[in-house]
Amino acid sequence: MAATTHANTTQTPAGEAINEAMRATAEASRRTIQTTQDATRLSREMLLQSTVAGRKLFTAYTTGVEAAMKAGFDAQNAALSANLAFIDSVASANHNFAEQITNTLHQAQQAALEAWHAGLRAANTMVAGSEAERS
Repeated sequence: MAATTHANTTQTPAGEAINEAMRATAEASRRTIQTTQDATRLSREMLLQSTVAGRKLFTAYTTGVEAAMKAGFDAQNAALSANLAFIDSVASANHNFAEQITNTLHQAQQAALEAWHAGLRAANTMVAGSEAERS
C-alpha cells in the first residue's frame, strides 16, 4: 500500500502535463478576461471622448452658423441704412427742386397778373383817351 500511496502523491508526466495545461488554460482565461475588461474600459473612454468631441464640434458649428447669420444681418442692415440715407438725400433734393418749381410758378403767376393789370391799364388809358377825343 505504501507504493500505491506513493503513486497517488507522485505526479506522473501525463498528470504534470494536465496540470500545466490547466494552469496555462486558467492563465489564458485570466488574460482574456483582463483583455476584455481593458477593451471594454477603452471602448467606454473612447465613446465618452467621441461624445465630448461631438458636442464640441456641434457647439463650434452652431456658433459659426450664428456668427455668419449675424454678419449677414449686419451687412443687410448697413445696406438698408445706406439706402435710407440715399432715399432721404434724393427726397430732400426732390423737395428742394419742388420748392424751386413752386417759387418759379408763383413768380410766373405774379408776372402774369402784373401783365394783365398792365394790359387793363393800357386799355383803360386808350378808352379814356378815345372818350376825351370824342368829347
